[in-house]
Amino acid sequence: MSFRSKKWPNAASRVALFVAFLALSSSAIAQSLTGYGATLQPGEAIVSMGNYSHFPRSAQGARGRIGVVYYHGLNHGSGNEEAVARLQRTSEKDTQLTLNGGRVSDGIARLRFPSQLIIRTEGEESQASLTIVGTGVDGSPLVEGDVSLRSKLIITRNRFLSVSKIRLDGPLRGQIRIGVRVEPGNVEFRYTDDEGKTWSDPYPLGDGLSRGDGFHYAPSLGGLPDGTFVATFLRSAATDGRVELVERISFDNGATWAPTKAFNYSGAKPKTTLYIDHIQPTPLGRLVATGYAGPDNWVFVSDDKGETWYAHLIVSTDSKVDYNEMGLAVVSESNWVGVARVNSGAVPGSLRQFVTHDAGLSWRDLGPTNVDPAGGYVSPGLQVVRCGRQPVLALAYMARSARFAQPPNPNSIVLRFATVASVMNTARSWTPEQVISTAGTFPVRSGYPTIEILKDCKSGLILMGRETSFTTADVVSFVFRLPTNWLE
Repeated sequence: MSFRSKKWPNAASRVALFVAFLALSSSAIAQSLTGYGATLQPGEAIVSMGNYSHFPRSAQGARGRIGVVYYHGLNHGSGNEEAVARLQRTSEKDTQLTLNGGRVSDGIARLRFPSQLIIRTEGEESQASLTIVGTGVDGSPLVEGDVSLRSKLIITRNRFLSVSKIRLDGPLRGQIRIGVRVEPGNVEFRYTDDEGKTWSDPYPLGDGLSRGDGFHYAPSLGGLPDGTFVATFLRSAATDGRVELVERISFDNGATWAPTKAFNYSGAKPKTTLYIDHIQPTPLGRLVATGYAGPDNWVFVSDDKGETWYAHLIVSTDSKVDYNEMGLAVVSESNWVGVARVNSGAVPGSLRQFVTHDAGLSWRDLGPTNVDPAGGYVSPGLQVVRCGRQPVLALAYMARSARFAQPPNPNSIVLRFATVASVMNTARSWTPEQVISTAGTFPVRSGYPTIEILKDCKSGLILMGRETSFTTADVVSFVFRLPTNWLE
């Protein structure tokens, strides 16, 4: 998601200036502030702002069009977990909970759309139960009684549109909070035809904010030169919270989109929720996607423009290691490179490299890269640069501040390069870091860069999410120059 991050950000570092490596594009931004007071850095353009816009994934279509998908809604954890009742402790005299959550006004919690409620306690509360009073899906009175608190996480049987009273039966030893199971959120698509100077209006691919049909998140995007775009994302159903991986396809360069359908794949089956990370085209028009689910990383291949997919396992790790997100570069029809984020575990190095020479059927683990071993490397993105005498790979990632093994340039967006010939055989040929942006004033979940090489073959476009407060974020884009020594 990720809802991939697990901690709240600390309001920490100041905004730093770009280093000289950043090319200031001719499209200097007319406005210098976002809607939440965070200063745009030189050369940046706003792609999406308002609410919480984050986790972009880009792809190229026909006639130079670059598309991007991203999440747009509430920051995960900022509204849904305490929408009805904020974390509170009761006394022995209390007979009801205080309704003071984010959706409460005039003593009543009015939800955006009908949802089951989630009740969280610090431990088993075998002596207490709740009676919840409010309205149901159609607005008629609804009472759900004898809600046992014998588990730390309880989900109501019914969906509530509003809550007016929560009666407490029996003493509570610890704290309690109550939220909604599904807070609606969108996955949206935009495009640029001028290399990031301006961006189109949003096209909601998964529309929870206006239609109330669920929470849509963790998007990815692939594109083909014929104008096909394939967008994947996760959808948590408004009715019961069930999570499903879905996709939508456009055959006219993103102008219109086919209806949402299940992500249809065969082959090996992931055991838990599957996240699609990056989607890249091959020279002959296939689509290749990386994904992760629990301890496993996968590659998915489509021969029919995303209608169906076949899964191959890249690597399976034990319970102490989690490789999480994986950037992907398609070097040729059969030679591909993956660079994974090492999310946890006692693994030497914080980015790990994999290659395949047979179009994903088998993978070789090349081990940790020569990126400085540190915590905090997030969401690596790869792109092939075919501009000079030999193709090279560009690697972009967020160097997040870490509690242990601090990276050399914390809270920065970083580029490294390596020749294609070298990365197919070794993980330790990447150039030193080149810092091209800083995360901003709320760095913990900023970043998640996605990279495209522009048609002038001298520069690239990066899109990233930048948090502007604890509950708001923007998607921004900026152009950078490719090092001239790699273009010779």
